[in-house]
Amino acid sequence: MQPKTVTAAGPAANAMRPRRMLLATLVVAVIVVGHAFSIATQHPHWPFHDYTMYSALSEEPRYDRLQIRAVTADGREIPFANQASIAPIPLYHLRMGFMWVDMYKKGREDAMDALCRDTLRRYEDRRLAGLHSGPPLTKLRLYQLHWEPMDAQARDVATPTTVTLRFESGDSRRAAADHAPGQMSSVDEGEVWP
Repeated sequence: MQPKTVTAAGPAANAMRPRRMLLATLVVAVIVVGHAFSIATQHPHWPFHDYTMYSALSEEPRYDRLQIRAVTADGREIPFANQASIAPIPLYHLRMGFMWVDMYKKGREDAMDALCRDTLRRYEDRRLAGLHSGPPLTKLRLYQLHWEPMDAQARDVATPTTVTLRFESGDSRRAAADHAPGQMSSVDEGEVWP
């Protein structure tokens, strides 16, 4: 019987291979250089920035919000607020989609119409399938709610300073059609909803 050779486990046994060491060094270098570049330029570069979106309070006592309202077949205007009516899309994401199209999309009118048609189609498909009990809808209206000054405790949330019709699906006169991208149109007293 031959005796087994036993080797001592030392630092050399656990050493990384040169290619692996080079890869680890490159990863660390990219992270360090990326952060150093973001610090030096004072401009955030993903993923090397500090995500400062909510790190400071706004000094402006104002707030704007887009509200989606629906028009029923009998002409009543109701809040479009039932999550089951357009699931699986959260209402918040729907509102954010309308805001993005309203503020930044070229061809805003066509894009808004398409978004309204899709939303109404989804609503009606789910209604006919019995997934919600909402009434039949004919169109959507988008309102810009504006509070200025906004109460710090939000006690005035039910009474915005102004409410402006931004868009109405299927409407030939199109609310705020000539506003510049990224800008909200001024309040038209004829379009203010009580």
